[in-house]
Amino acid sequence: MRQLVAIALAAAALIAVIAPATAPAQTNRAFAAVPARFDVVLVYRDGTTKTASFERGARPKGLFKNVVHADITVTRTDGSTRARDVDRGRITSVSEGSLTLRRPDGATVTLTVTPKTLVRQKGTRVRLDALQTGERGLFHSASGKLGLVRLAPAGGSR
Repeated sequence: MRQLVAIALAAAALIAVIAPATAPAQTNRAFAAVPARFDVVLVYRDGTTKTASFERGARPKGLFKNVVHADITVTRTDGSTRARDVDRGRITSVSEGSLTLRRPDGATVTLTVTPKTLVRQKGTRVRLDALQTGERGLFHSASGKLGLVRLAPAGGSR
């Protein structure tokens, strides 16, 4: 089995080396886009902060318990980086162009809503205009633009 894997890897490397230079950049995109390292700055419910770094595939136990905000920098295998923010809280207002939430640590966050903003509840896509004040969730954003809202199940107390 190991020999088969080694042969497949060698063949892939050989194809990459002899592939014409005019080949589309997307041919290696799958390999270049793989996250390799995560650097996070976490804010907890009690206001304390923690910085951590870990490699792809590792997920430190207990690190994310009671986190209300995370600044995440993903470094990919090609060296490129992407910054993301995640906030946990309750929606305090929703308008056509923005959403405001209040985190459990008392901070208020306002994010810009775009046509690409997705809302999910229990894995099902929900319309953006169905969001209501008081709903809880995780709010994923980049540069202040809301990308994804994952609504919490109804009846929770956090």
